Amino acid sequence: MRRLAAKITLVFFMGLLAGCGSDSNDGMVEVEPIVEVTNRVVVGNEGGFTYGNSSLQVVNPKSGDVSLEVFQRANNRPLGDVLQDLQLIAGRYYAVLNNSGRIEVIDTSNFQQIGSITNLTSPRYILPVSEHKFYVTDFLAQAIHIIDPIVFEKTGSIPLSGWTEELVLVDGEVWVTNRQSKYVYVLDPVMDQVIDSLQVAYGSGALGLDTNERLWVYCTGDLIGTQEGG
Repeated sequence: MRRLAAKITLVFFMGLLAGCGSDSNDGMVEVEPIVEVTNRVVVGNEGGFTYGNSSLQVVNPKSGDVSLEVFQRANNRPLGDVLQDLQLIAGRYYAVLNNSGRIEVIDTSNFQQIGSITNLTSPRYILPVSEHKFYVTDFLAQAIHIIDPIVFEKTGSIPLSGWTEELVLVDGEVWVTNRQSKYVYVLDPVMDQVIDSLQVAYGSGALGLDTNERLWVYCTGDLIGTQEGG
């Protein structure tokens, strides 16, 4: 298959990334921080795989004050095992816990849990595609999860082989990378199906849209030795 959104130029480049290992327990690997209108920075700490020590902390960029373990102190329990993604969506934090197989929905004012989205295999990244629908990629599920953020439930899935990774919504279509493929895939968020693919290099992971409407795709090659060429 080959099709490209009318205004998009695809650019891909190769490189190597240092990943987290199962023997790491430092608990301080950063996930992308979020800056709010309240002028605070919320930092997600990934934690060590299987240690269940991921956490959230709040930094005041003016005073330099830091509040540690804000989720755990608000809920009297740890956040979970491996914080893979942290997003501020429609006034709520969504913390994607990869090895816990769930997404915590968190109140931005007090860091208390609002809800929990479960029945996920190994979730990676979350993307809102409409007010009532989110997509979540997955390492092991061989599918994209479809989430209803109103009721905090998984409502379906889109079959897609391999380790799906980052997503971006462009001109009404969702582009998604795949670390076990030579392709990036295009999804129709209305029909909830794969409608196209475009060959890049093997192991696409990170991606982003720049101000010139170029979609940049970062490809790592075969990180885990399972290349099948698909």
